[in-house]
Amino acid sequence: MLPIQKLQKIYRLIILQVAILSELLRKRFEDELIGYLLELKWWEWPAKKIFDNLEALCSADLEKIKEIKMSVYSKEELFEAKRQIDSTIHKLTETLKTLESKKILIDINRKVTLAKDESSLLKLR
Repeated sequence: MLPIQKLQKIYRLIILQVAILSELLRKRFEDELIGYLLELKWWEWPAKKIFDNLEALCSADLEKIKEIKMSVYSKEELFEAKRQIDSTIHKLTETLKTLESKKILIDINRKVTLAKDESSLLKLR
């Protein structure tokens, strides 16, 4: 028998055993831990964060797992994001000031133009 055929036979036996034992015998983790792990969505984390917290994740110790911060981002990444947000806010504030000053200048130019037009009209009379 070829190795692949042996594997297929073993695979069929495993499937058969699983089908026979399909009723739930016991849960690996308590319901509270299962709920917390689902809330963490650890499978969406970057690989580095998973490896950094592997011991806690594999421990089945709810208190140890709860010590893992919910944030997927490192402190450095959060700091950089805050810096970029602050920079963007500053640029937008400066742009707004510029636009407001231009609006004032436009209003002044309109008033000057109106005043010139009125003085021209007065001279014509």
